[in-house]
Amino acid sequence: MYALAFCQAVEKISQIKVPLRAQYLRVLLAEMERMYSLLGDLAGMIIDVAYPAGASPFFILREEILRWNEMMTGSRFLKNSSEIGGLKKDINTEDLIKLRNYLKQFSLIFSDTVQESLSFAPVLDRFENAGVVKKDLIKALNLTGPLARASGVLTDVRMDHPYCLYQKLVPQLTIMEKGDVLSRFKVKADTIGNSVNLIKKVIADITPGNVHSESSAIKDGFALVAVESARGQNIHWLLVQKGFISRYKIRTASFCNWQAIEHAVLGNIVPDFPLINKSMNLSYAGTDL
Repeated sequence: MYALAFCQAVEKISQIKVPLRAQYLRVLLAEMERMYSLLGDLAGMIIDVAYPAGASPFFILREEILRWNEMMTGSRFLKNSSEIGGLKKDINTEDLIKLRNYLKQFSLIFSDTVQESLSFAPVLDRFENAGVVKKDLIKALNLTGPLARASGVLTDVRMDHPYCLYQKLVPQLTIMEKGDVLSRFKVKADTIGNSVNLIKKVIADITPGNVHSESSAIKDGFALVAVESARGQNIHWLLVQKGFISRYKIRTASFCNWQAIEHAVLGNIVPDFPLINKSMNLSYAGTDL
């Protein structure tokens, strides 16, 4: 998402039009990243209540998504796939069809794994009522992403300020009201399911064409762009002067979302702190950018 946001900022400054096929594939890759990120979150939450057997299927599914990433782009973590004006390389139709077929199997296994995890009494006992983030904190602290949606606020950059083709491929997102660890688990699970649906929609609708703009001349100027990472709102401000980057500021979702921890841990037992922390899965490095 960092690379995508940077490219969009330069494209906005330089008025570079990204080909339609590249826009579709950018959505696909963004949702693949969202899936493997949130699969790691779900597995980590299950691990933190000492149920590794329940976490294993999530880890396996995450590994499979990483392998699909490598097959399509050459990188398990989608590095070097986006570039100014589009994508480094196309993804052929045969691979997209194989991915679509795999996602049918993925959905069945994933759904069963979520249901099995939430039917295990010790998991529910630790998840429910732990680490509550109250709804009135969301706007006050600018909390975003699954953290906000689990506390009853429907916010997502893909809907609020659509980019790529999200004005057409609109996410169907779940919100919950309780704001506890269980709510965050369910919201993240539903977000993964929605990512699967968006990828299937991309594969069904994508058209042939170039994946890189013929015009890539860099102009001077500045731009503010926002994207929706797995953690939430990710904002990038870029200033280009004399063809070089003069200023570049990133504010990740973690910068604001970290503030929720000090409220969520109040009244909880000490062993629940790692679980509450993992349910948000925030970035230390991302806060210091």
